Amino acid sequence: MNKQALFASVFALGVLAVPANADFGGLYIGGHAGGAWGDVDTTTVSDGTAYWDPAPGGTTASEVDGVLGGAQIGYDFSFSGWLVGVELAGSFGEIDQTTLLGTDDVYTVGANWLANASARLGWLWNGRTLFYAKGGYAVAEIETTALDTVGPNTGAFATSERHSGWLAGAGIEHMISNDVSFGIEYNYMDLGEQDHRPPLIVNDVEVTLHTVTARLNWHFWTP
Repeated sequence: MNKQALFASVFALGVLAVPANADFGGLYIGGHAGGAWGDVDTTTVSDGTAYWDPAPGGTTASEVDGVLGGAQIGYDFSFSGWLVGVELAGSFGEIDQTTLLGTDDVYTVGANWLANASARLGWLWNGRTLFYAKGGYAVAEIETTALDTVGPNTGAFATSERHSGWLAGAGIEHMISNDVSFGIEYNYMDLGEQDHRPPLIVNDVEVTLHTVTARLNWHFWTP
């Protein structure tokens, strides 16, 4: 038997081994891990310093990326092949980019944590595989830092502001045992614009992020 046939047989046995009465309804908790990427546009609104290179009206485009991991908890109601539910999720990671502005300004922007509250609507296939869409509220802590150590004008700043907005996503989840499911999920987050105000500077920071994560959930069904 070749490798492809062997892997297919193992997968088929795993699917068939799941009890026919497996159900997504009820409480679940789990963890997730994956990657993130996105765009952060920093527009200088005003600048009263001599070291920050971008002139007022100028925009610095940063393409952030990184890894993240976290946990989720939710509750689902399943009926007639459909599912509706709610979920809370939080992630920690390092999603950032460092850019050289001009000749001597080192600028870093990124997020260390993300969180969201969302509603899910899904379709159940064979009672064991779930295809779903989700949408809701997203929030993240966005940090910016700048450093100029080359004279004649030097300086540095650091800001941290909470950005919030909306989330839309989709995923697939499959029961791999009678109480454990594995899935893949994609989310798009528009975290809006927020002023960051280091001393003598006002920067308008606009953030959009994408995430792709693998998820493992433990289900606790209600009678």
